Amino acid sequence: MTSAAVSQRDVRRSASLRLFAVCAAVVLLALSACQTRVERNVLPEITFRHKPPLQVGVAQIEVVQAYRPPMAGPHVDHLLQVTPADVARNWARDRLAAAGSSGKVVYTIADASVVQEPLETDDSLLGTFKVEQAVRYNSRLEVEVSLQRSDGSWARAVVEATRSLTVAEDASLNERERAIHGMIEKLGRDFDAELEPTLRRVFGSYIAG
Repeated sequence: MTSAAVSQRDVRRSASLRLFAVCAAVVLLALSACQTRVERNVLPEITFRHKPPLQVGVAQIEVVQAYRPPMAGPHVDHLLQVTPADVARNWARDRLAAAGSSGKVVYTIADASVVQEPLETDDSLLGTFKVEQAVRYNSRLEVEVSLQRSDGSWARAVVEATRSLTVAEDASLNERERAIHGMIEKLGRDFDAELEPTLRRVFGSYIAG
Protein backbone atom coordinates (compact mmCIF):
# COMPACT_ATOMS: atom_id res chain seq x y z
CA MET A 1 0.00 0.00 0.00
CA THR A 2 1.44 3.36 -0.97
CA SER A 3 1.89 6.25 1.46
CA ALA A 4 -0.49 8.32 -0.69
CA ALA A 5 -3.31 5.78 -0.15
CA VAL A 6 -2.71 5.74 3.59
CA SER A 7 -2.77 9.51 3.70
CA GLN A 8 -6.08 9.68 1.85
CA ARG A 9 -7.62 7.11 4.20
CA ASP A 10 -6.42 9.09 7.24
CA VAL A 11 -7.92 12.25 5.78
CA ARG A 12 -11.27 10.52 5.26
CA ARG A 13 -11.19 9.10 8.81
CA SER A 14 -10.34 12.50 10.29
CA ALA A 15 -13.18 14.12 8.36
CA SER A 16 -15.60 11.45 9.55
CA LEU A 17 -14.55 11.99 13.16
CA ARG A 18 -15.02 15.74 12.83
CA LEU A 19 -18.49 15.23 11.34
CA PHE A 20 -19.40 12.85 14.16
CA ALA A 21 -18.20 15.35 16.76
CA VAL A 22 -20.26 18.14 15.19
CA CYS A 23 -23.39 15.96 15.04
CA ALA A 24 -22.91 14.87 18.65
CA ALA A 25 -22.57 18.47 19.77
CA VAL A 26 -25.78 19.45 17.96
CA VAL A 27 -27.68 16.55 19.55
CA LEU A 28 -26.39 17.42 23.03
CA LEU A 29 -27.32 21.07 22.53
CA ALA A 30 -30.83 20.08 21.43
CA LEU A 31 -31.26 17.80 24.43
CA SER A 32 -30.04 20.52 26.74
CA ALA A 33 -32.56 22.97 25.25
CA CYS A 34 -35.37 20.46 25.70
CA GLN A 35 -34.44 19.99 29.34
CA THR A 36 -34.39 23.73 30.08
CA ARG A 37 -37.35 24.74 32.22
CA VAL A 38 -38.50 28.15 33.40
CA GLU A 39 -38.52 27.96 37.19
CA ARG A 40 -41.85 29.09 38.56
CA ASN A 41 -42.19 31.45 41.51
CA VAL A 42 -42.80 29.87 44.90
CA LEU A 43 -45.15 32.44 46.40
CA PRO A 44 -45.72 32.79 50.16
CA GLU A 45 -48.96 32.03 51.95
CA ILE A 46 -51.00 35.09 52.93
CA THR A 47 -51.92 34.84 56.60
CA PHE A 48 -53.16 36.98 59.50
CA ARG A 49 -51.14 35.37 62.28
CA HIS A 50 -49.53 38.71 63.06
CA LYS A 51 -52.89 39.96 64.42
CA PRO A 52 -54.65 38.75 67.59
CA PRO A 53 -57.69 36.48 67.15
CA LEU A 54 -61.18 37.72 67.98
CA GLN A 55 -62.58 35.75 70.91
CA VAL A 56 -66.16 34.94 69.88
CA GLY A 57 -68.67 33.78 72.49
CA VAL A 58 -69.73 30.62 70.67
CA ALA A 59 -68.81 26.95 70.95
CA GLN A 60 -68.13 26.32 67.27
CA ILE A 61 -66.86 28.11 64.18
CA GLU A 62 -67.85 26.49 60.90
CA VAL A 63 -66.24 27.51 57.60
CA VAL A 64 -68.32 26.88 54.46
CA GLN A 65 -66.75 27.09 51.00
CA ALA A 66 -69.81 28.07 48.95
CA TYR A 67 -67.78 29.54 46.10
CA ARG A 68 -66.70 27.01 43.49
CA PRO A 69 -64.17 28.11 40.86
CA PRO A 70 -65.66 27.79 37.37
CA MET A 71 -62.37 26.21 36.22
CA ALA A 72 -62.60 28.04 32.89
CA GLY A 73 -61.90 31.44 31.42
CA PRO A 74 -62.26 34.29 31.96
CA HIS A 75 -61.82 33.07 35.57
CA VAL A 76 -58.18 32.37 36.44
CA ASP A 77 -58.29 31.86 40.22
CA HIS A 78 -58.01 28.07 39.78
CA LEU A 79 -54.62 28.61 38.11
CA LEU A 80 -53.08 30.60 40.97
CA GLN A 81 -50.79 29.33 43.71
CA VAL A 82 -52.45 31.57 46.31
CA THR A 83 -56.13 32.40 45.78
CA PRO A 84 -58.65 34.75 47.41
CA ALA A 85 -60.35 31.63 48.82
CA ASP A 86 -57.07 30.74 50.59
CA VAL A 87 -56.99 34.24 52.06
CA ALA A 88 -60.59 33.97 53.28
CA ARG A 89 -59.99 30.56 54.90
CA ASN A 90 -56.80 31.79 56.53
CA TRP A 91 -58.64 34.78 57.97
CA ALA A 92 -61.16 32.51 59.67
CA ARG A 93 -58.38 30.24 60.95
CA ASP A 94 -56.16 33.05 62.23
CA ARG A 95 -58.66 35.67 63.39
CA LEU A 96 -61.65 33.78 64.81
CA ALA A 97 -61.51 31.77 68.01
CA ALA A 98 -64.46 30.02 69.66
CA ALA A 99 -64.56 31.11 73.32
CA GLY A 100 -68.10 30.15 74.42
CA SER A 101 -70.06 27.11 75.52
CA SER A 102 -72.99 27.26 73.10
CA GLY A 103 -74.02 28.60 69.72
CA LYS A 104 -71.91 28.80 66.61
CA VAL A 105 -70.56 31.03 63.87
CA VAL A 106 -71.01 30.05 60.22
CA TYR A 107 -68.39 31.71 58.03
CA THR A 108 -69.43 31.37 54.38
CA ILE A 109 -67.11 32.21 51.49
CA ALA A 110 -69.58 33.41 48.86
CA ASP A 111 -67.14 34.75 46.24
CA ALA A 112 -63.39 34.45 45.85
CA SER A 113 -62.87 35.07 42.16
CA VAL A 114 -60.15 36.45 39.93
CA VAL A 115 -61.33 37.31 36.42
CA GLN A 116 -59.10 38.15 33.47
CA GLU A 117 -60.21 40.96 31.14
CA PRO A 118 -58.30 41.62 27.90
CA LEU A 119 -57.60 45.29 27.17
CA GLU A 120 -57.55 46.99 23.79
CA THR A 121 -54.07 47.63 22.45
CA ASP A 122 -52.77 49.58 19.47
CA ASP A 123 -52.55 47.16 16.50
CA SER A 124 -51.07 49.74 14.14
CA LEU A 125 -47.45 49.87 13.02
CA LEU A 126 -46.82 52.53 15.65
CA GLY A 127 -48.23 50.18 18.28
CA THR A 128 -45.43 47.70 17.68
CA PHE A 129 -43.06 50.19 19.28
CA LYS A 130 -45.17 50.54 22.43
CA VAL A 131 -45.40 48.42 25.57
CA GLU A 132 -49.04 48.61 26.58
CA GLN A 133 -51.18 47.32 29.39
CA ALA A 134 -52.74 44.22 27.82
CA VAL A 135 -54.87 42.61 30.51
CA ARG A 136 -56.75 43.54 33.67
CA TYR A 137 -57.27 41.17 36.59
CA ASN A 138 -60.32 41.81 38.78
CA SER A 139 -60.42 40.09 42.16
CA ARG A 140 -63.39 39.94 44.52
CA LEU A 141 -63.85 38.45 47.97
CA GLU A 142 -67.24 38.23 49.68
CA VAL A 143 -67.92 36.51 52.99
CA GLU A 144 -71.10 36.17 55.04
CA VAL A 145 -70.63 35.59 58.78
CA SER A 146 -73.65 34.39 60.75
CA LEU A 147 -73.73 34.09 64.55
CA GLN A 148 -76.26 32.00 66.43
CA ARG A 149 -77.22 33.72 69.67
CA SER A 150 -78.04 31.90 72.89
CA ASP A 151 -81.79 32.39 72.25
CA GLY A 152 -81.47 30.67 68.86
CA SER A 153 -81.76 33.83 66.77
CA TRP A 154 -79.11 34.81 64.24
CA ALA A 155 -77.06 37.92 63.53
CA ARG A 156 -75.51 38.30 60.07
CA ALA A 157 -72.77 40.39 58.55
CA VAL A 158 -71.68 40.50 54.90
CA VAL A 159 -68.38 42.01 53.81
CA GLU A 160 -66.83 42.28 50.37
CA ALA A 161 -63.52 43.59 49.08
CA THR A 162 -62.32 44.16 45.52
CA ARG A 163 -59.00 44.88 43.86
CA SER A 164 -57.90 45.28 40.23
CA LEU A 165 -54.58 45.22 38.46
CA THR A 166 -53.35 45.76 34.90
CA VAL A 167 -50.35 43.92 33.47
CA ALA A 168 -48.15 44.93 30.54
CA GLU A 169 -48.12 42.82 27.39
CA ASP A 170 -44.40 42.03 27.73
CA ALA A 171 -44.70 40.69 31.31
CA SER A 172 -43.28 37.21 31.83
CA LEU A 173 -45.26 34.46 33.53
CA ASN A 174 -43.32 34.95 36.77
CA GLU A 175 -43.80 38.73 36.69
CA ARG A 176 -47.51 38.25 36.09
CA GLU A 177 -47.84 35.78 38.98
CA ARG A 178 -45.97 38.07 41.37
CA ALA A 179 -48.19 41.00 40.39
CA ILE A 180 -51.39 39.01 40.93
CA HIS A 181 -50.09 37.73 44.27
CA GLY A 182 -49.44 41.32 45.34
CA MET A 183 -52.98 42.26 44.33
CA ILE A 184 -54.44 39.39 46.38
CA GLU A 185 -52.30 40.37 49.37
CA LYS A 186 -53.76 43.90 49.20
CA LEU A 187 -57.23 42.38 48.79
CA GLY A 188 -56.66 40.47 52.05
CA ARG A 189 -55.61 43.62 53.88
CA ASP A 190 -58.71 45.45 52.66
CA PHE A 191 -60.86 42.50 53.68
CA ASP A 192 -59.35 42.35 57.17
CA ALA A 193 -59.72 46.10 57.68
CA GLU A 194 -63.40 45.90 56.76
CA LEU A 195 -64.44 42.63 58.40
CA GLU A 196 -63.10 43.11 61.94
CA PRO A 197 -64.97 46.39 62.71
CA THR A 198 -68.08 45.03 60.98
CA LEU A 199 -68.16 41.94 63.20
CA ARG A 200 -67.56 44.01 66.31
CA ARG A 201 -70.44 46.27 65.38
CA VAL A 202 -72.91 43.53 64.39
CA PHE A 203 -72.06 40.90 67.02
CA GLY A 204 -71.46 43.35 69.86
CA SER A 205 -70.82 41.71 73.22
CA TYR A 206 -70.27 38.30 71.59
CA ILE A 207 -66.77 39.44 70.59
CA ALA A 208 -64.04 40.03 73.14
CA GLY A 209 -60.42 40.69 72.45
